[in-house]
Amino acid sequence: MSALRALSAVAAAAVLFTSCTGRSASAETDDEHGHNHEATDEVHITRAQTDIVGIKFDTPAYTEIATTLKCSGRLAVNPAADAAVTPLMPGVVKRILVKAGQHVSAGQPVAEIENTEAITLQQQYLQAAERLSLAQKELARQQALADQGAGIAKNLQAASTECSVASTEVYGLGVRLRMAGIDPASISPASLVKTMTVTSPITGTVNDIAVTIGSYADGTSPLMSILDASGVYCIATVFEKDLPLITTGEKATVTLLNNPAVAIAGKVVSVNPAIDPATKAVEVRIDLSDLAADARLLPGMGVTARLNTGMHRELTLPADAFTTEGGKSYVFVVEHEDDDEIHLVKTAVTTGVSAEGLTAILPSADGSMPVTPDTRVAVEGTFYISSMASDHGEHNH
Repeated sequence: MSALRALSAVAAAAVLFTSCTGRSASAETDDEHGHNHEATDEVHITRAQTDIVGIKFDTPAYTEIATTLKCSGRLAVNPAADAAVTPLMPGVVKRILVKAGQHVSAGQPVAEIENTEAITLQQQYLQAAERLSLAQKELARQQALADQGAGIAKNLQAASTECSVASTEVYGLGVRLRMAGIDPASISPASLVKTMTVTSPITGTVNDIAVTIGSYADGTSPLMSILDASGVYCIATVFEKDLPLITTGEKATVTLLNNPAVAIAGKVVSVNPAIDPATKAVEVRIDLSDLAADARLLPGMGVTARLNTGMHRELTLPADAFTTEGGKSYVFVVEHEDDDEIHLVKTAVTTGVSAEGLTAILPSADGSMPVTPDTRVAVEGTFYISSMASDHGEHNH
């Protein structure tokens, strides 16, 4: 079906070209002998051609449209949303359990580090646990003697102190083991391990892996970084003259410079009270919403921000009604029509903001409006009309 539509479009363009130019074989030959080719602003099409190509007409209408301020910006991230994964103890990287760009949850294992010092730590824990067990037994014995009136107070106090010290030591070593990825409850003299599991401190996306299997992790340099995309926000640069247009709470849209097709909804949450004396600009923070958990948004990325500056009543046409040529915008206005033919004039217009498929038309330099609510304008099929106008102009003598 797509091939059939393509053939129909080509045929329609050919029919429209023949009608608009009205050229004969002899006229085509004349062009080869050096005549002045000037563009034309008029296009004549038949009713049949409008049906074939799908040309439709409508009149401009006044619409409440949101005006926006376009400015440059960059992405930044809240400190709590950017985490470095660093092992508690140094060692050799034995396994990397994730890939760059992978989404991970807080506490999920991301790597395994091997270090014989882990065995020493486990031995210390087991020894401390044994001392605690003995201290608890001695405390229980001294308490029983005291209850029978046969105990010595200082012995009971010493037993209580020893039990407290041993308990604190066991707790501290247990914390160190858990931070190293070793469960204290799982170890015994016959099951000591030298591999420590490193886990992700936050939920987010693996941003960068800085080590390889077999490399030495010194315990101070991160193995990788995890970025929580929900903590990414935009810093837009707004010039001093535009500050009166900015209101906190207003909506904004952010697009990536490296992928303009990605549009992210946001909201203005704050305006920096300090003005950069060199650029006369102010930083405006835009919080982003509806971000995917695995969104590839990185701090420092360049963006374009469009900040809503309010609703205004503007004369608008559908965006498809406009064509661009030489940096200027045009619409095709119906100058005259009868039962068989429609005469169109290519008319230059000054465009304003665009929103929800509509584009505003602004007054010309002399203050006049090139179109009015009574003007009939081609709103669909303008690509074909523009092509035919160009072809007509090239062969006009």
